Amino acid sequence: MISPRQLANKEWEMEADSRQLVNCTDWLSHNVAAWDWIAGRINSTFPLEELDLTSWCYSSSRILDYGCGTGRLMIELNRLGIKNVIGMDTSSNMCKIARTRMPGAIVTWISNPRVPKFSDLMFDTVILVGVLSSVVPVNERKALVMQLRDAIWPGGKILIADFGRSDEPIYRNRYRLPTFEKYTFKTEEDLFIHHFECEEIIDLLGSGFNTRETRRISTMTIHGNLLPGHIVLADRS
Repeated sequence: MISPRQLANKEWEMEADSRQLVNCTDWLSHNVAAWDWIAGRINSTFPLEELDLTSWCYSSSRILDYGCGTGRLMIELNRLGIKNVIGMDTSSNMCKIARTRMPGAIVTWISNPRVPKFSDLMFDTVILVGVLSSVVPVNERKALVMQLRDAIWPGGKILIADFGRSDEPIYRNRYRLPTFEKYTFKTEEDLFIHHFECEEIIDLLGSGFNTRETRRISTMTIHGNLLPGHIVLADRS
């Protein structure tokens, strides 16, 4: 299996008057490979009880859990009686685990993270929990949100729940280290993770959504560090 570092720092051979090597860095593909590498070794920690799912998810709704990972949110939705849920993830290994945890569930591997295929399906609600923080840099996040918008019925909803910026010394130090965008840093797992301000998430939604609700909560990372979290619920315009 190719390592995340190998995938992110691919060298392409180019023929010209003389042979030269050019480094091509693809941070989104790097993170896709890194998550696939650690699938099943870590557990998502974003507090699902803070999402207030029963207030706006209905049993009749078709829901897309984008970035479903190993199926944690899908299992919770099923427990709440919300069963018309499709999971999608860019990690084939995580998809395999999700199918094992939820036999019979529809879990689809996204082979190309820049061109997710929805097979002409339209959704009442799309949920992303702890997903956009791994979609780097910002142009990749904007492109993904716009593609998801096209898969949501007019008047349907998008819920984004993700990690916020911290004033704690450990994170202030990480934010100071140079990367390809501000407030994005490298973790012990070789992931590049972005931390948000709430306004930044709203800006990602752009004119294609009308923000309905925002909340700031407390979350904990996979390493046990406390972080603020942001929950943004919006309607597709």
